[in-house]
Amino acid sequence: MKSILTLNISIFAFIVFLITATAQQPPIPKDASYYRSKGYQVFAEFKFAVKCPCMLSDISQRISGDNDISYGCIVNENSDFHLIMYQILVKRVPQGYFSATTERKNQIEENLFNTMPGSKQRVVYNGVNAVVVSYESKGRTGKAIAFIKNGATFTFNLLTNDALEEKFNSLTNNIKFF
Repeated sequence: MKSILTLNISIFAFIVFLITATAQQPPIPKDASYYRSKGYQVFAEFKFAVKCPCMLSDISQRISGDNDISYGCIVNENSDFHLIMYQILVKRVPQGYFSATTERKNQIEENLFNTMPGSKQRVVYNGVNAVVVSYESKGRTGKAIAFIKNGATFTFNLLTNDALEEKFNSLTNNIKFF
């Protein structure tokens, strides 16, 4: 009986030790270096990271628009069906946005959402209002999400005919803000 009691006390002491040791571990800060170490491409100026199956590069010279960041990449470029195009556009909100009334902020948000062509669906993404747009372009289907966060408008776009929903969900699940 004593040995069972001693064993139970030892197990209890070990459990208390594990709980205490685990509770004392500081959380790992999720910053630019954390996301880089996890294979994300980091855009520190706008405090976000994204994981794509291809290396995003600056495409601002090839597209129109006045964006602060215009990045994109293509997977399976030589395949009509399996081609996947990724595009990220970021633009700072107008200077008066932060001091604007809620009504004015909603108006700016509406303007962003209304400029996007295609079928629109309102969603909440990462705690902010967003719009998901489905569209067709050059015989391919596409999907984009746009929202305002951290003082900028963000648009993440994916174009493919190969498992669009799956790839779009993977993209949106791999966008991290820090």
